[in-house]
Amino acid sequence: MQRRSKKPHIVVAGKEPPPVGGQNLLIAELLRDLRSDGRPCASHLDLAFTKDWTKARKFSPTKLFELWRVWTEMRAIAKTKPVDILLYPVGGPQTVPLFRDAILLPLLRPYCRKLIMHFHAAGYAMAAPHLSFPLKQLIRRAYASTDEAVVMTEFGREDAVAAGIRKIHVSPNMLRDTFDPTKIEDRGKSPKAKILYLGHVYKEKGVFDLLDALVNIKKPFDLRIVGDCLAPWTPERLRGRIDKAGLDNVVEYVGGVDEKNRDAELARADFLVFPSRAAESFGLVLAEAMMWRLPVIAFDWRGNKEVLGEDPGGFLLPGENRIDELAEAVTEMLDKQQLWQVWGECNRQRFLKKFNKPDHNIPIVEILLAAAVG
Repeated sequence: MQRRSKKPHIVVAGKEPPPVGGQNLLIAELLRDLRSDGRPCASHLDLAFTKDWTKARKFSPTKLFELWRVWTEMRAIAKTKPVDILLYPVGGPQTVPLFRDAILLPLLRPYCRKLIMHFHAAGYAMAAPHLSFPLKQLIRRAYASTDEAVVMTEFGREDAVAAGIRKIHVSPNMLRDTFDPTKIEDRGKSPKAKILYLGHVYKEKGVFDLLDALVNIKKPFDLRIVGDCLAPWTPERLRGRIDKAGLDNVVEYVGGVDEKNRDAELARADFLVFPSRAAESFGLVLAEAMMWRLPVIAFDWRGNKEVLGEDPGGFLLPGENRIDELAEAVTEMLDKQQLWQVWGECNRQRFLKKFNKPDHNIPIVEILLAAAVG
């Protein structure tokens, strides 16, 4: 029998970029934090089920082979050093990722002392009552083996509770501060307001509501849509929608970008519009916009108010008449350019207080270390 190492062994499952997405960025950052901390021994269990966003949430035979590869990799990791903690990212509320979790978790559970679920992908509480046999039974059995959960907002507790997990930690996304004030010296000085949408492109993200809202805006603006399209949407289909709305001269689809260019897009913008009504766990882009001193337009949806605060720099909309509310908020934002700097500074200060990652004693690292010795 192997003797336990003095350093706890923490295995982080998930996919590092590419492709670039909130969860992928989080996993890469967490691995860097654990390895630089020095107290634990950290390993990465690569879950390469989605190697590009065209395959997200879709079944393919290659994903069955990936299940086998992940299982054999976990066995090899555990053979090298006993695993104290496996941090596993929930796949999400859609059928394909739920089946992934239902099959994979029972295979991985015997190789770790504790299993902690990370609910970066939210929405299980909404999906659970509507699951059909046998998925409902399979996923309940898989989640029942979980010891603890990490969620990103108080609102996000509902997913862990629905999964039957009793010990729940709330640990919001925290970001290294990459803000550079010299990159925003021209902000607000262009004759056209520079609007940014940053995130995946599909119906629930609200991109198409935003396009409909912009049709009748009279003041000059340009919108950059930055992010990968998720099926059934494609860049060609999105550009067709932009052309049909008559916005091809003011809306540009940029596509997905890496971390460096993501910062460049945030630096370029005058304000961010986040019209999502998807099953958001946190909304990483909100914290990024706050870091870059941007005013924000978003809906009071799920955990958004926890991120932005009760009195955000910008507009937090009720979401009852989405297109009309977006049109009115964008118009008012354009009319109140003199407040952009004030609103942006308000958001910047909230970022520094709530979401600026410290150099030491990073909250999620402390949670994992405490679980490893408990």
